[in-house]
This record gives sequence, C-alpha cells and structure tokens, in this order.
Amino acid sequence: MKDHLKPRRRIFAFAVVVAVLALAGGIAYAAIPDSNGVIHGCFKTVGGQLRVIDTSTTSCLPSETAISWNQMGPPGTPGVSGYEEKTHQVFVTAGAFTNVTVFCSAGKKVLGGGFDIETPDDVKVFSSEPSDGSGNIIDNGWNVFVHNAGSVTRQVTATAICASVQ
Repeated sequence: MKDHLKPRRRIFAFAVVVAVLALAGGIAYAAIPDSNGVIHGCFKTVGGQLRVIDTSTTSCLPSETAISWNQMGPPGTPGVSGYEEKTHQVFVTAGAFTNVTVFCSAGKKVLGGGFDIETPDDVKVFSSEPSDGSGNIIDNGWNVFVHNAGSVTRQVTATAICASVQ
C-alpha cells in the first residue's frame, strides 16, 4: 500500500470510532423511561404508527398525539382467582319451557357456562348464555332455556364457571 494513503485511513478510522461512540453515548443517555418510570410516545392519528420518545429532547409532530404509560403497569395483581363451578339442577315437567339459572357466589363474575340434559331427544335447548332468564345479559350467572318436548319429567343442570376478576 502506498505510504501517502495510510494517514487518510487512520483519520477515517478515527472519525468512524468517534461517530460510533457519540451515537452509543447518545442512545445510552436517552431518558426512556423518564425518572418517574413513565414511557412517552407519539401516536400518528392516520396510520396508527407509534414511536417512543425522550421528552427532554423530542416532541410529537402536529400529526401525532402524545401518549404515555407507566412501566410498572396497573396497581395490584391483575388476574383471576377463586375459581369455582356452580350448578343448579331443575326437573322439567313434560311439555314445559323453563329457564334454569345458576348464579356465582357474591363478588364473583361468570367466565363461562354450560348445561347437562338428561335426554337429548326429549329436552331441546334454545339458549345457554350469561343471562338472568329474562333476556338481560348479566356478569354473575348463567342461564339455560329449555323445552321438555317429551312425555315424562326430565332433569336439566345449568353450570356457571365463576371467579374473582381483578
């Protein structure tokens, strides 16, 4: 290699190292999240892009909405606890239409439910849903609406899957 090119390469290599260190230092210095544990961002109202920003050096554009969230998340321990299955059994007389409703224990919400019928050929199920039996959707019980089309009394059991939800 020619000797007159060596100094230029050293200067170029030095400039690259300085640029990389400056960039790394700038990234490391960014206050994301800020000192209160809050992460700030800008949400583009058209298109929905989100970018996280350091509010000490950057602000949202006019086409963006400023948003923030806490890195710690919501207070408390969110989740499901106190799982239980509640059942209610009814004997449905021949020819009768009946709501079989089961409710969760106090303070618990229904997560799902179902039913058990004694004879599928005789008992027709019209609905199985979180309802009070009068068509009102509820969050603490399960209702099964049935018709016993048979000639003898048949058993129907409604089941609610319940838990405390935080």
